Amino acid sequence: MIVYWDITKDCNFNCIYCYNKYIRENILHSDVPTEQVIRFIKSMNGYVDTIHFLGGEPFLRKNFDKILETTDKEGISIRIATNGSILTDKTIDTLVHLDNLEFIDFSIDTLNETTANRLFGVKNGWKISVSNLRRLLEIRKNLNKKFSIQIEAVITKLNVDQIIDTIRWAEKLGVDVISFQIVKSPLKGPRMETLSLSVKEKIKIVEKIIKEKKKFRDKGKDNFININWGLPLVFYYLNNKFGLPFDDKKFCPAVKDSVYINSEGDIHPCSYASEFSEEELEVIIFGKSFKVTKEKINIKHYTFSEVLNSNYFRNFYTLAHTVAERRAYEICDTCPVRDRCEFCPLDIIKRPDKEPSICRYIISNEFKNKFAELI
Repeated sequence: MIVYWDITKDCNFNCIYCYNKYIRENILHSDVPTEQVIRFIKSMNGYVDTIHFLGGEPFLRKNFDKILETTDKEGISIRIATNGSILTDKTIDTLVHLDNLEFIDFSIDTLNETTANRLFGVKNGWKISVSNLRRLLEIRKNLNKKFSIQIEAVITKLNVDQIIDTIRWAEKLGVDVISFQIVKSPLKGPRMETLSLSVKEKIKIVEKIIKEKKKFRDKGKDNFININWGLPLVFYYLNNKFGLPFDDKKFCPAVKDSVYINSEGDIHPCSYASEFSEEELEVIIFGKSFKVTKEKINIKHYTFSEVLNSNYFRNFYTLAHTVAERRAYEICDTCPVRDRCEFCPLDIIKRPDKEPSICRYIISNEFKNKFAELI
């Protein structure tokens, strides 16, 4: 099991697509006291394989070094997402002495400094982050450490034309992986209109990335490029068009394989569930109602095993998998991967009458002519 943990809401960047509601809405609160964080991490032993520390900016969190060292001593694998702008000598010394550091992920959306700083919302952010990335790569090499150093890029309208050049730049830098996700923010209005891509634009850039991925595969670098986007139908389409072995299965990981903790210490089955203010989540499919009553669960008052056995978590897991078995939309009936896809039950709550536009686009425009025999 993996825990995704926004360990602090504090951040020195102001990324215009930020998903974190505490940063987005400037919600004031104090981070959970370090001793309570450490107590809860110790209660994870035997349940959790990996903690992925997020933010905010994790390295702004007070006593983050102690939190990392405790996680390491518990034998839990560590992943860190950072903007990379505040990696001090002390921070790097902590990182290189962790036995269970799996990877550190730098949020760098493009090789273009002007575009990056616009996305970051700060001056000189890109230059500082890239400088620290180069420094960490050099230190890792000199010390012969095995943890992975990666780049995570969010694709928006502002950088979509720079993505292929960014991939080649990342290879020259010497990072191990570059991963992409397509912007999906809760922001609405003109600000998001400057960032969001149409379905057609999304398919176009993903296909460009896949063509580049094939080149790296031929060079023996199968895992250099990752794409964290799309439902199984998307990857089924890509498999058939490009002959790359993408996993076209998707099952709801919430509760069974992953848990989310926000910067206040509140625990939810996933980050999406934390966005709902309602005390009761209700999904209605084909006239039948499925409900989950939310509970206030915080690391200050629970152990990890108590969280997993709470009514909130047990009922959410049942909800997610019951919804999957019943299918979400009519389009699911004609989908070639319907038996390998669990659609997010919370998406159904948000958009009960709106089927996934990406699925409709692929079936109507791509499969219709090119892969009709597959449906």
